[in-house]
Amino acid sequence: MSGIEQAFHEGGWGMWPTLIMGTLALALALRHAVAPRPSLLPLIIGVGLATLFSGFLGLTVGLIRTFGFLHQVEPARQLSIAFAGTSESMHNLALALVVGVLLALLTAVGSYRGAAAR
Repeated sequence: MSGIEQAFHEGGWGMWPTLIMGTLALALALRHAVAPRPSLLPLIIGVGLATLFSGFLGLTVGLIRTFGFLHQVEPARQLSIAFAGTSESMHNLALALVVGVLLALLTAVGSYRGAAAR
């Protein structure tokens, strides 16, 4: 399994809404970077925030599930299971943050180009 496939497997279902919203946000930001349109900015910001919130939601649900199952594991293994579950859940937030960095860069390029054209 490749690194990306592994991250999606470990991150669980929360990776999908983060990926879908992130792809939409990146497409909007790329459109803005190529041909700046200030009217796109509220949509880019809104979908970008939804992407970030989706990543946090995936992390939170993963942590809830991880800590909810700890009582079923013998005490000697609880700490290692908690660390593993937390690590897996963090993939959701990592994806959202990677998208957020790219989104910020593309939006900045579009806004700069738009201001320079005026």
